[in-house]
Amino acid sequence: MNAKTTKRKHHSLSAKNMGSELINTIPTVDLSPFFQSGDNESGKGKAKEIITHACRTYGFFRIFSHGVPITLSSIDLSKTFFHRPYEDKLKSCPVPESNAPLPAGYMRQPEISGNKNEYVLVFKPELGFNVYLAEPTEFRSTLDECFSQMSRTALLVERILTECMGVPPNFIKDYDEARNTDFMVALRYFAVTMGDESSGLAEHQDGSCISFVFQDDVGGLVVLTDGKWISAEPSDDSIVVNIGDILQVTANPWDVSRVPGGSSGGSAAAVSARQCLVSLGTDTGGSIRQPASFCGVVGVKPTYGRVSRFGLMAYASSLDVIGCFGSSVIDAAILLSAISGHDGLDATSSKKVVPDYTDGLISLNCMESKPLEGMRVGLIQETVGEGVDCGVAQSIQAAASHLDHLGARVTEVSMPSFSLGLPAYYILAASEASSNLSRYDGVRYGNQIAADELNSLYGDSRSNGFGAEVKMRILMGTYALSAGYYDAYYKRAQQVRTLVQKSFKDALDENDILISPAAPSAAYKIGEKTNDPLAMYAGDIMTVNVNLAGLPALVVPCGFVEGGPAGLPVGLQMIGSAFSEEKLLRVGHIFEQTLQNYRFVPPLLAEN
Repeated sequence: MNAKTTKRKHHSLSAKNMGSELINTIPTVDLSPFFQSGDNESGKGKAKEIITHACRTYGFFRIFSHGVPITLSSIDLSKTFFHRPYEDKLKSCPVPESNAPLPAGYMRQPEISGNKNEYVLVFKPELGFNVYLAEPTEFRSTLDECFSQMSRTALLVERILTECMGVPPNFIKDYDEARNTDFMVALRYFAVTMGDESSGLAEHQDGSCISFVFQDDVGGLVVLTDGKWISAEPSDDSIVVNIGDILQVTANPWDVSRVPGGSSGGSAAAVSARQCLVSLGTDTGGSIRQPASFCGVVGVKPTYGRVSRFGLMAYASSLDVIGCFGSSVIDAAILLSAISGHDGLDATSSKKVVPDYTDGLISLNCMESKPLEGMRVGLIQETVGEGVDCGVAQSIQAAASHLDHLGARVTEVSMPSFSLGLPAYYILAASEASSNLSRYDGVRYGNQIAADELNSLYGDSRSNGFGAEVKMRILMGTYALSAGYYDAYYKRAQQVRTLVQKSFKDALDENDILISPAAPSAAYKIGEKTNDPLAMYAGDIMTVNVNLAGLPALVVPCGFVEGGPAGLPVGLQMIGSAFSEEKLLRVGHIFEQTLQNYRFVPPLLAEN
């Protein structure tokens, strides 16, 4: 079957105007081993391997031998459609003058090619042809057969995704319900002939194409990968499965098989890949600083209250701050100057005067030989010992030596309460999240989900849109705040928070800034810690204490460890007293300019 699909405007970049080669190859999976009798484990394993790689790299893949009778259904539907009145055919045409209703799941009519007057039938399971004002019943039997096969294939694909990508069972079903979408199917029908006489549809000889997708039509989708443009077009009776918007993981530009950190990893990756100069992020327990370290960029977590939180979707209100990423300290300083200041719409924002954070950030050739002369720097002893990767610890020690070379007096500082911060943080953050997110009940905030009885309405509306991890934290917070557990957990966590704040005050009375790794390891492989949430939580041990104390912190690249095609970045965390961002940025700028690490770019960028 010759299948051609039309390109949608927001994916209309061509290989010609990008100066790259267009190749018609996308990851293609043979599903026949899953439908055959007997155990073809080799074939199944190959299919799973391709799907896993495709999900992580592209966000879509193509399947064939999938059990869905595309060609037969297309011919059958086309014959039926041929006998419909011309007025009905016109209603199915997505050109503006047709006034056809929008297909389900589309914000606007799907586009057609410029040189053909195509009819496009778009339908959805159990809804019939929703481009028609009334469902033509004669299509029903064909649709039922097609979708029964399609549902079977969808369940198979979901099982594979569950096994390969850790997608929870029923994830696709839950996602569709939340987004009010389903498997969208677009049919461009055959030019059906009857005897020697044309059916009148000969102008539509571009063939039949059904796009079986989880979120939207990917016909003509073009993506850039490894410097080449890949066209994702269903062909040869194949189906394109597009999961990019709901599953594809943001990759680390230094090694696309590794995570960029979280939760503001996308912002850090964008700066690292030089897709932008600066970006915003939020930091509740390290969500700016860990990604900055993993992606080799500068990350600024301001003092609590320095930047207004108005408009931010609250997670843990006493910990959340908005900060920024930059490819250099001066870029981050410019953005921080722009977003800092008092806001009458945020009662927690400070009225302290905001300085120009770029003042004092002098160029390298204007610096003295010992620009940090007299600066007292404390290396937190507990952050370079057990639990920290050897390469990371060595990079931090080398950074401390470099600060010493610049004139600073570097000494080790012991903070015994440092290890207590992580469990206290997770109790406090989960408790506040439980309270904050309870507003999404479908009454004023969130979507109200239709249900058969009241309890289901409450439960479904409150859980709608929350993933498994968020639900787990809400439950943990509700538990900690409930009667009988409040004193044992929440109250004790608040006491630990007070202890952490005092510990920082004492250390900063003796030192101008404190330093530590931003994370105990460099970026790890995607999916490596999916089944070990405690290991992921432990990755925040270097950062959560700063949020508990409400202090500012700056992360600058300080070295590399082995891994990936060109090594993996390591970030140095600098911590200061409340509202000492100006000092941190000055020290970070001197460190950065003299070390010149900011000039390193990910290998993909270096090649280009």
